[in-house]
Amino acid sequence: MTLDQAKEKVLQAIKDNPVYSGEHRVDENRIIETDFAWYIPFVNVDLDNQPLLAGAYQGFIVGRINGDLHQPGSGFSLDTWMIGFKLGLLNGPYDLIITKINDLKATKDLLKKLELQYFNMVVPNVRTAFVRI
Repeated sequence: MTLDQAKEKVLQAIKDNPVYSGEHRVDENRIIETDFAWYIPFVNVDLDNQPLLAGAYQGFIVGRINGDLHQPGSGFSLDTWMIGFKLGLLNGPYDLIITKINDLKATKDLLKKLELQYFNMVVPNVRTAFVRI
């Protein structure tokens, strides 16, 4: 997929979604390009008619290989969404299973970077606990 094809795919997705009204264009100055995807932001041409949409970025992540399209929500930073896309984590909930911890502080620091709110700690022969990071 080329960048031009990705832009067309985004514009078509906007046209197909009744949430968006009016004419839209790609915001060329804010496109983010990586080796695996593009983040293609858009704006409403008629700024007076642009609705305030809570809960989603005004743009889409478009995969370079097969053109899969994802609109990030507001729950995570755009960098986190891009990492999730790269790792293939955007199509549903996944479990992170840690089977061994050698360094508890380093593990907690890494989990904080993943922006997890909590994790379910299961220790054999010990009651399960939800632990705040």
